[in-house]
Amino acid sequence: MLVNWAGDTLAISDEITGEVATAYLFVAVLPYSGMVFCRAFTDMKQDAWNSAHVQAFEAFGGTTQIVVPDNAATATNWPSKDDSARVVNARYRQLAKHYGSAVVPARPKRPRHKAAAESAVNVANKRILGYLNEELWRTLVELNAAVDERVVDINERIERADGSTRAERFTVEEAHLLQPLPDDRFESVEWKQLKAAKNYHVTASYQHYSVPYGLAGRILKVRLTAAKVTVFDGESVACEHPRKHGRKGQYSTLAEHVPKHHQDMDGLWSAKWFLDRARPFGPGRSVPRRSR
Repeated sequence: MLVNWAGDTLAISDEITGEVATAYLFVAVLPYSGMVFCRAFTDMKQDAWNSAHVQAFEAFGGTTQIVVPDNAATATNWPSKDDSARVVNARYRQLAKHYGSAVVPARPKRPRHKAAAESAVNVANKRILGYLNEELWRTLVELNAAVDERVVDINERIERADGSTRAERFTVEEAHLLQPLPDDRFESVEWKQLKAAKNYHVTASYQHYSVPYGLAGRILKVRLTAAKVTVFDGESVACEHPRKHGRKGQYSTLAEHVPKHHQDMDGLWSAKWFLDRARPFGPGRSVPRRSR
């Protein structure tokens, strides 16, 4: 499997703030059949890179013996400043070991080592980004649903020179050569010690997650994966949330964590919540300055 980031990007406009974020497209290809997988992410950091590989293997229904990345920082790095050789970084090695794959980075300035990846990126730029960059995307979920539709078109409807599609060649000649997926999905794990604020939320990577309000002010252990945030009180799990991505400052608040005097407040900490609290005071108005 050859992997790379597409050169072009897409824009996501947040439906609440109007803030525009950049979405980056990960591209994976099986070079024999040309079968393509694509997924959009809000950054190109290690968690996104690893998650993209996991999703690609699951989409193909198995793992490959070799993965060939370009020399992205999330794939390889220099062990020392004066050493020209690049090595696969530790977290990427963990993922490859979990899936029984060997990472063999493409050599710099050797286009033939990654020709299929470059071809797949060109196809993605033309048939995915070229189709979608005129739309106004509100969420990453909405964007990836559209990406999936375009990938189906590439794999199942576009005929190759011999009249077959990528999906047909993959199904007949390639799928049975993949290694089976392991029983457990690979997850990158990060641990933090965080203090629950007075509003009974902990803040991780600029996003806010509620805890039982009785834990406000306590130092708690927090486990972060690409998909989940798990909060521990000592050795016991206090709560778990789906991990927030994208716009900074989002809140995930569970109803059972809210004290009684907040329980009748719909959408706690949201823009609607603040507007509802302000509405009894009437429309905004300026207050005249007092003369000295």
